[in-house]
Amino acid sequence: MAYIHKHTWVNDSEPDIDADNLNEIEEGIENAADKADEAYSIATTNADDIRTLKQALGDIGTVLDAINGTSV
Repeated sequence: MAYIHKHTWVNDSEPDIDADNLNEIEEGIENAADKADEAYSIATTNADDIRTLKQALGDIGTVLDAINGTSV
């Protein structure tokens, strides 16, 4: 469950810092960390895919240059 209840925390007033509020905060932090991990994983996968494509394109360019008798 995402942390959706934004509180304005003021000393000596409501809302109390109790187990419910602390658990809600902790769940929000956990959800944010999970989303950050997921985004990192996607970015890493995309970067690996881009490197693979660049390598493949480079290999194709080398082959075409060899066929054409030119170099890059």
